[in-house]
Amino acid sequence: MKRTTGLVTTGALALGTTALLGTAAPGVASASGCGITTLDTAGLESTFTGALSGVGGGATAEVLPGGLRMTTPSADADPDGAAYAAWFMDGLDIALADATAQSNYALDTTPAAGQPLDNHPTYELYVDLDGPGAGGEDLLVYWAPGAGEPTDVWESAFGPLTAMDPDASEAPEEGTLADISAAYPDATVTSLGFQLIDQPGADVVVHGLTFGCNEFRFSSGSGGGPGGNPGGDPGGEPGGEPGGDPVNQAPIAAVTATSTGATFTFSAAGSTDSDGEIAGFTWSFGDGSAPAEGEEVVHRYAAAGTYTVTLTVVDDDGASTTATREVVVPATDAGGPTDPAEPTEYGTPLPNTGADVLGLAAIGGLVLAGGGAGLLVSRRRKAGSAS
Repeated sequence: MKRTTGLVTTGALALGTTALLGTAAPGVASASGCGITTLDTAGLESTFTGALSGVGGGATAEVLPGGLRMTTPSADADPDGAAYAAWFMDGLDIALADATAQSNYALDTTPAAGQPLDNHPTYELYVDLDGPGAGGEDLLVYWAPGAGEPTDVWESAFGPLTAMDPDASEAPEEGTLADISAAYPDATVTSLGFQLIDQPGADVVVHGLTFGCNEFRFSSGSGGGPGGNPGGDPGGEPGGEPGGDPVNQAPIAAVTATSTGATFTFSAAGSTDSDGEIAGFTWSFGDGSAPAEGEEVVHRYAAAGTYTVTLTVVDDDGASTTATREVVVPATDAGGPTDPAEPTEYGTPLPNTGADVLGLAAIGGLVLAGGGAGLLVSRRRKAGSAS
């Protein structure tokens, strides 16, 4: 599953950080520490304010009713490989040892028809391997595995992970988060995000990003047709003729998953309809079993593996939207919970991590990370920036 990312420039290794304690300003919308947060274009750009966030080189990024559509030009149109679309959240200080469960991480995407596997966007973590302030920063990359490949392996983009096997003639360059954390017990996650880069001709919609109990859904909240249609009409239908009836707005579909071993509870509680109500929920579990109906359903998988769960919601005027989520069923059913049955309140430990994160708010490009000492306000400079 080896894939080398070209994200990093030499300047990215020396990003400056300043921090102070503060509180959220009254009236500023913020993402709660747990649960579902739906982000439109403004919310996406104010929440994912990491130093490496941005779109350029001919790539595009647009929040549509079904999610964030990202495209890159063809190899002929971009011979230098300059195109990128990246979204990162900086200012984190989370022990990797407390966040190694693969169920903490999910990138919910729909590639356009005919897209190769390599054009799937990557989920990425910046990690200070030796702890805060000690250097040794690395970029751990996770992307969609091919059939028969491991579903929990992350690649080290900055170099070999020498501490994983100090006696090896060639140090490993990938491993599970648990293996990497065991080799680097002081490792700290400083940033997380996703991107397309060095992937010519990509066309994909990102519906959501999961980190622990935090579920970010990307949607403009408006549009006339089903969302998440890469390669289709990005603008949806117009708003109706003057004097006539307005065009029905398609609903927003949102999937969350909690699990105990091979038994999963799937919820569509975050789904909404801006001009009516949702009349139906249909679930497909990706394992050949019969579909199920309902806002919340429970399903037990018979075999370990990675499955794509599909939710279709239909509103009271017949418009529908589909959302997907990839889930990993462990090889053995240990019987222990991997996610909370209900979202926890802000300020309580993040499920599967034990860390108090992420009370996020957007204040002039600042990211607020909730912790035991209050809110940590961090602005991270772009490489080469003096400000």
